[in-house]
Amino acid sequence: MENDSIFIDTNVWVALFNPGDALHKQARETASSLRSRTFELISSNYVLLECFTVIAKKCGLEAARDFREYLADRSITRIVWIDETMDDMIWRIFSAKKNAGISFVDASNLALMRSHQLSYLLTFDRGLQKAALAHSIALFDERQSKTHESV
Repeated sequence: MENDSIFIDTNVWVALFNPGDALHKQARETASSLRSRTFELISSNYVLLECFTVIAKKCGLEAARDFREYLADRSITRIVWIDETMDDMIWRIFSAKKNAGISFVDASNLALMRSHQLSYLLTFDRGLQKAALAHSIALFDERQSKTHESV
């Protein structure tokens, strides 16, 4: 596995950039804590597509622009581009019975984490957390400063 890499899911970014989000405070606290650590923060182009759309709809286009600038100004966040070479793996994860209820983007997150051997997943989505654990993917929980074995 890559050393101390954390894949950041859409809902964490959205909560961070939406002051009206119920998880905004938790997202800010987690982001603040991560700044003082050596984790490599990773997201995907699929996650960014979701983020730009949701942030623009909930907070306005200017907030979506702020998010884009935030990412551009921080070299600590690496964006991994999902392309057609991962499509079969994503589809297998998405269509598996044990993953019922997760989105195609969530399936792409799991596929990317497997293929790039990323260390931890940071998400507030309980369904994705459950699916990640079913795929033996560790969850990152800043409040406990450790990974979860179960949700």
